[in-house]
Amino acid sequence: MTHEEAAGLLGAWALDACEDAEAASVERHLASCADCRVEAASLTRAAAGLGELAAGA
Repeated sequence: MTHEEAAGLLGAWALDACEDAEAASVERHLASCADCRVEAASLTRAAAGLGELAAGA
């Protein structure tokens, strides 16, 4: 998986919306790409925040 492909899947990965094989590829990429780890952490926090808002609705 290229950097661009992994970066394009980070939002779906953060929402746990990737297929298993895609998620595994993204996670392998995250192990070696600090920029994507930062972005993934931000997206994961955003996804958690959306979940909290939905739970409170």
